[in-house]
Amino acid sequence: MNKKLQLAFILICMLVSGSVTALDIQKINSYSNNDQLLLELKNGSLELNCDTLTCFQEAGTYTPSIWLSIKQKDYRNALAIIKVIDSDSGLSYMPLGQIATEYGFFDAAKKYYQMAIDSLKLRGEAASCDTECRKDTQKVSGMVLSALNHTRKLEEQTLKQAQEGGEAQEEKENLAWAKSVINKPVSDFNKIFPKALDHKKGKYETTEEYEKRLLIKNSDQLIFDIGQKHDLSAYNADTEEMKAVFPIEGSLYLYTAGDDSKFKDLEHGIIVWDGALDNGSYAAQNAYGAQYEVFKKDFFSNEVYSSNFAGFFKASSLGISSAGIYDVVAFNHSIPRKDIESVDKNIKLRLIYEEPKSLLDYYSETVMRDPERVLERWLETTHTSRYIRAEIIGAVVYNKQTKEVYYSLRKP
Repeated sequence: MNKKLQLAFILICMLVSGSVTALDIQKINSYSNNDQLLLELKNGSLELNCDTLTCFQEAGTYTPSIWLSIKQKDYRNALAIIKVIDSDSGLSYMPLGQIATEYGFFDAAKKYYQMAIDSLKLRGEAASCDTECRKDTQKVSGMVLSALNHTRKLEEQTLKQAQEGGEAQEEKENLAWAKSVINKPVSDFNKIFPKALDHKKGKYETTEEYEKRLLIKNSDQLIFDIGQKHDLSAYNADTEEMKAVFPIEGSLYLYTAGDDSKFKDLEHGIIVWDGALDNGSYAAQNAYGAQYEVFKKDFFSNEVYSSNFAGFFKASSLGISSAGIYDVVAFNHSIPRKDIESVDKNIKLRLIYEEPKSLLDYYSETVMRDPERVLERWLETTHTSRYIRAEIIGAVVYNKQTKEVYYSLRKP
C-alpha cells in the first residue's frame, strides 16, 4: 500500500477510536517471538475473535502504531499488536494483508484483504451505521480493494521473476551439462559390444543366457557423434544462416528367424559404424552354360535404435524430416561468414543414450546383382547389421574443434 493510502486509512481509523486501556506490553513481546503466529499468518489461519465495540475502538486507536511498525519493517511487532487487540474487523484484517504481502505470503494476503472487505461491508450495512459512518466505511473499503489489487500485481511480478530466474538457471545448468558431455569420449561400439561368435540362440540356451552372451552392458551411457550430410546442408551468405543436416535411419523392420516383436517399435536409428570388405571372387555359369565371374563384397554396419527418438525431438528446435532415402535431423543457426568454413568442417550432432537394455541382434541378407549390366560380371553382396535398443536422453550440436555449444537438449 502506498503512503498516501496508509495515512488516509490511519486518519479514518482515529475517527473511530475511543477511550481504551493500554496494551499488555509483555503479551506483545511474547507474540513478537512466537513463530507459530507467523506460521498461522502464512497459512491464512490466524484468527481474530473479538467483535465488541471496545476491540473495534482499540483497533482504531492503535492503527498508527501498527502501521509505524510495518513502515519500520518490524512486521512481528505489528502482528503482535493486532493479535493482542484481537479485533475481528476490517481495521485489523487490512494491516494483516499488508504484513502477509511484505512476507510474500500472497495467498494469505488476498484472503485477509477479502476478509477486511467483507467485514467493512457488514459494518456499513448495520443499522447503527449512519451516513457519515457509511462514507468512512466506503472509503476504507476502497483502500483495501486498492491494496488487494496491488498485492495481486506484485504476486504476478514475483512469479514472473521467479520463472525467468528459473529458466535462466535451467539454461545455465543445461549448458554446463552439454559442455561436460562433449568432453567425454565417443563410444566404441565394437569394444562395448564385441561381435559374438554365434548370434543365433542355441537349442538348449535360455533367453537370459542368450541375451547375456550377446549384450555386454559395461557402459552407463552410449555417446555417438554424427557428421553433416553436406549435399543436404546449406549456408546463406547474405543472411549468414546455416542449415546443418545430420542423417539418421528411418523406422526399423527386422526379418529374423526369431521373435522380432521387441524391435517393431524402434522408429529411428543411427549408423555408428559401417564398412565394406572385398571377399574375392568365384566362377559360375548360368543354366545355359554361359560362364561369368562373381565378385564378393561384404558390408557391415552397427546401428543404435530408439523408441523415443521422435518424441524426444518433438518440442525442440531440431526437426526430423525425410530427405530422399534418409530421415534427417536439421539444425538452423546464425554463423558469421568469417567462421562458417571452420564450423562447416567441425559441426557435429552428439547423441547420448541410456545404458541399453535390449538384445544385440543381427540381420543379414545376400544380394546377387549385375551392376554393370553385363552378363559376364556379377556382384554378390552380403549385408550384415548389428542392432541395439537404447533410449535417447540427450543431444548436443557443437563444434568439435572449438568445443562451442550451439544447441543442447536433454531429457527432463
